[in-house]
Amino acid sequence: MKFSFTKFLTVIVFFAALIIPIVASDKVGGEISPYENRYLAKFPAVFDQNKKIAPGLKDGFESWLKDNLAGREGAQKAKAYIDFKLFASSTSPLVHIGKDGWYFYTGDHDLEIGLGTHLLSNEELEAIRENQVAIQSSLKEQGVDYVLVLIPSKTSVYPEYIHGSINQVGITLIDQVTTYLRENTTIPVINVKPALIDAKKEQDVYFRSDTHWNYVGAYEGYKAIINGLNELGMIQSQPASIATQPTMRKGDLSGMLGYPDLTSPEPFDTTVIVNPQASLVSESEEINQVTKLLGDKEIIGKHFSFSNPSAEKSALILGDSFFFTWGIPELFAENFAEMNFIRKDLFVSDIFPIVNPDILILESTERIIYSLQYPDNEKLLFPQKQGFSAEIVSHTTPTAMERGRLYDITVMVKNTGEQPWSEDNRVSLCLFQNGINTGHRVYLADGLTVESGGEVSIIIEDYQASELGNTYLEFQMVKEENNFFGEKARVDIVVK
Repeated sequence: MKFSFTKFLTVIVFFAALIIPIVASDKVGGEISPYENRYLAKFPAVFDQNKKIAPGLKDGFESWLKDNLAGREGAQKAKAYIDFKLFASSTSPLVHIGKDGWYFYTGDHDLEIGLGTHLLSNEELEAIRENQVAIQSSLKEQGVDYVLVLIPSKTSVYPEYIHGSINQVGITLIDQVTTYLRENTTIPVINVKPALIDAKKEQDVYFRSDTHWNYVGAYEGYKAIINGLNELGMIQSQPASIATQPTMRKGDLSGMLGYPDLTSPEPFDTTVIVNPQASLVSESEEINQVTKLLGDKEIIGKHFSFSNPSAEKSALILGDSFFFTWGIPELFAENFAEMNFIRKDLFVSDIFPIVNPDILILESTERIIYSLQYPDNEKLLFPQKQGFSAEIVSHTTPTAMERGRLYDITVMVKNTGEQPWSEDNRVSLCLFQNGINTGHRVYLADGLTVESGGEVSIIIEDYQASELGNTYLEFQMVKEENNFFGEKARVDIVVK
């Protein structure tokens, strides 16, 4: 009897170990993982629009199960600690452990960018030129100056700490784009890479355990931009004076390794503006209008508005994470009478006439500089006149693939615009790989119309991952050939 009870208890414990993580899992999925810097897989659609079993359900369910089991985060932390502390190896394909305590992000070809082996084609450079000239021309008609600011990747400034690197700074993607635009357009391009290269001779300008520049690098970049605007004759004011205070920071790359406490906090000097003239404006009719247009997303630092009676020109600055911390908004506020800082990924064109700036500054980080080539970036200034809009509701893309295997990917898309979709108006789904438009289009079926508010299941058949390692896919709707609309949906994939 005792032996039978022991066996019975063992079976119960075994099945509990299998079932409890599933029962306690996130049934919806799709949350962002701060440690992996990606969205976890959502629970897949079980049925398609015809009430049949959705294609790709098996792979989609496996991806959801792998990403959302209860206890997954704790297991990841334990594995990360063992791999890192005992074997000095990276537990994430997104993090490269470099030399002398330096860590590097590997997504978006960032390592290859730093090594100078990832450059754009002539076609891509020309697409960037066309898109940027269109923005400049439209702004010029409204009497607004346009400036493009480019920030280098950490890998471009510190390639000597990458294992297998050339041990010296070279020509990278940011230099290629800068040269092309300067030689073929009149767009003012301010590339802050030279200023950072010069400043790093004295002290670190990027965090060793983070993807971003530190306060020293941010201040040097700010000075280069302000000096550039003065040389262009757009403003007549000098960079703000600062004092420094020592502090500590724990970088985001440690979290990406699977355990935020893997690396020790690093010391750095934060900046404090001496005798600031600008003040943050927290309430006004203009701010209320902008906030409403930005939507209800609770994103820290999505919009800053400043007023400075000692300056002259007004500016609208659109930037990414490099511009929204490290004291950058407060620094720029010292040089403009009115200044609005808005995250460029949230900006909508209807905001532009509300803030009505003298200067528009668009900032791009080197590893996403390829995005400047897409015509949909013109939405920064102008509303979609076609009334087309879309939301990627879900997709069944597995986060792990086998090289050479064929996959059918089902993408569920909702028509959130005013116009119906059909094959007649040439609406299709576009596939991007590693940020590059593959040219692959999946058009709606003949005779199918998707009315406003309706959803449609679009199948990308026989997708094949041809190279081992890390890659990512993005999906976006497009009208005709290049009129993109709606936000992209992205999934990071490990190809084995």
